[in-house]
Amino acid sequence: MYIKLREYLYDSAWARFLTNGVTLMNLSCGILSFYFALHGAWEHAVLAVIIASVLDNIDGRLARSLGAGTGFGKDLDSLADVISFGCVPAFLLYEWSLRHAPHAFIGVAALFYVICAALRLARFNQGGSKNSSHLYFSGLSSPGATGFCIFPMILVFYSDGVSYVSPWVCALVLTVSGILMLARFPSFSLKNLRPLVGRSVYVLAVALLLAWMNFWLFMLMVIGLYALSIPVSMICVAWSRPKGESS
Repeated sequence: MYIKLREYLYDSAWARFLTNGVTLMNLSCGILSFYFALHGAWEHAVLAVIIASVLDNIDGRLARSLGAGTGFGKDLDSLADVISFGCVPAFLLYEWSLRHAPHAFIGVAALFYVICAALRLARFNQGGSKNSSHLYFSGLSSPGATGFCIFPMILVFYSDGVSYVSPWVCALVLTVSGILMLARFPSFSLKNLRPLVGRSVYVLAVALLLAWMNFWLFMLMVIGLYALSIPVSMICVAWSRPKGESS
């Protein structure tokens, strides 16, 4: 049934409508995050960003699976990502922490992050953020950078012993995340990695179980594993590079 449905939708107007609809859901989650933040509902605001990152992964997979990739869809996806993974994390950390700093100039870190996210997504649209193997991004992906940005907030949500994170720490996280988005090191592209396709149902079941047991701890683990994957991806690329090839 799935195969027949896929064949029916493949490269059709309905397929493009579906993938673009998921992209707009990503954008909507970003706008909802703004709304929750303005009302002080920080956990809901972070959850909306997390859902946006999941939707961002889904729309790309749908586009490739259904042959629905278009220039319009690619540009719409990047515009949605600028909001959800550029403006939103910067706004969240500014409202949650930076604006309480004694020095107003610290807020420049939020502006710097948004600029870096916009530049990275523009580079992605020009094809400059993908490694030739298609398994890696060049630099940190914008959803990955967003994960790093919301890490201090999730840490507070999870830990009873941590109730405050210094604005200077949040400013540093924004600045470093912005720089990593523009850097040229290889990082795994989750949209193209398929080592667990045959076990995807079991992986999803385990992930849902862990998230149900303690969602914020689960998210800390996910972000931590993603951070650890960066040096691993750099090592993998270095090993796969032919001897004598310059970096």
